[in-house]
Amino acid sequence: MQVERDDTRLRLTNTSARAFGPSTLWVNAGFSREISEFGLGDSLELDLREFVDEFGNPFRAGGFFATRQPHDVVLVEIEDGVDGQRYGLIVIRGEAE
Repeated sequence: MQVERDDTRLRLTNTSARAFGPSTLWVNAGFSREISEFGLGDSLELDLREFVDEFGNPFRAGGFFATRQPHDVVLVEIEDGVDGQRYGLIVIRGEAE
């Protein structure tokens, strides 16, 4: 599975041989967001500001009006909603611009 950052958004493509039902996506092991499904060959485009940490703080995604330095995306994982196992995704381009 591949992940590419485009400014404040993440583009994900499921190129694996596995479909996921309701799951949790993790960014940098501390920010998460629920997804309903991620099927074979599916693509998702998600706003990085929708990922929050355990205290409800959003991921610093940057953008035109950002007042703080954005975080780079260095690790993306999907946590299966059934067995709780995490699977690493390949981050192609995760640097903030």
